[in-house]
Amino acid sequence: MISHTIKYELRKDPFVTIINQFGEIEINLENQIIFPHGMIGMPDCKHFCLANINVEKFKYFKLLQGVVDTKLSFLTLPILIHNKFIDSSDLEKACSVLGIKVEDVAILLIASTKITDQGKKIIVNARAPIFIDSTAKTAIQYVIPETKYNIQHIID
Repeated sequence: MISHTIKYELRKDPFVTIINQFGEIEINLENQIIFPHGMIGMPDCKHFCLANINVEKFKYFKLLQGVVDTKLSFLTLPILIHNKFIDSSDLEKACSVLGIKVEDVAILLIASTKITDQGKKIIVNARAPIFIDSTAKTAIQYVIPETKYNIQHIID
């Protein structure tokens, strides 16, 4: 049986290759992002790394790859403060609430696929983005109080 857990405390080489549905993914364990409270609905899932995806149709996306459980990964779409999904004022308010400087924040939207009448579409959760403090290497998935954001926003 293959273990899907990385014993990162025992490793000397920080680079790890994981094989998942996107192919071979390389992560650097020195660049871990810690979710002190875990992800929404998964409080024990705290250690992740961001990785590039070597699939052309996902070239603008990043993989949020679980480190302790390598079966756990999320397709994410990095966005800027000024974007077409969430008002910049709402993102700036969230940064203030979370204690993250706007200049230090990286924001990710969790993406997935949905079958529609027009075929398979990529959707993002614009209601609960992930805010990463790039200086502290910590993150939180934060539910924006404004109800105008959709958890299944279809990407054009």
